[in-house]
Amino acid sequence: PRHLASADDPQVALAQMLEKMSELERTLASQEDEMRTRSSGLTDGIAARQRSARSLIIRLNRELEKVCFGSIRGLQIAISYPDDMINMLACLKRDNSISLFDSGLPLEETLAALYKRETGGSIQGARLFDYRNYLQLRLEVRRINGKWEATSEVSTGEAIGTGAAVLVMILRTWNEEASRISGSGGFAMQQILLDEAN
Repeated sequence: PRHLASADDPQVALAQMLEKMSELERTLASQEDEMRTRSSGLTDGIAARQRSARSLIIRLNRELEKVCFGSIRGLQIAISYPDDMINMLACLKRDNSISLFDSGLPLEETLAALYKRETGGSIQGARLFDYRNYLQLRLEVRRINGKWEATSEVSTGEAIGTGAAVLVMILRTWNEEASRISGSGGFAMQQILLDEAN
């Protein structure tokens, strides 16, 4: 092919193709090294997203703690970390020199095998890239007596009220972020609330 060899002489064309092949091999090796660097930084990326999520939850909880209706005197989003994912992050951090490409398997399968080795369980490897799988969130309500309880214990009316309060707070946060980033926003919450009012 002319994009690999432009000479008409077969020996010159062969030399050009060998040079092109060497160039492609160097490019591939360089890209694999870059991906290895990224894979060793996977834990840092997930940890950064976890910190960001924690900050957002703290901001939401400041507002949710002011929500009062019936016997409920506040709401909060509690955050926890699944043990298997803690173990997986610890493994990736501890063994950050491991190449995720040397096994000859696709990256997702390599991560799934690493997860199985560390936890004894099974998971789709692609899920290990999503920081949300490293977090567990649950909504809690505070009663008049000051005790926190899971929303699984609330009545249907209380569940609707808590869900609406969380929805409003999340939409408000989205609107604030949209305004901060692009200078626009402010319509999503109103449109949903108007739709519900109709």
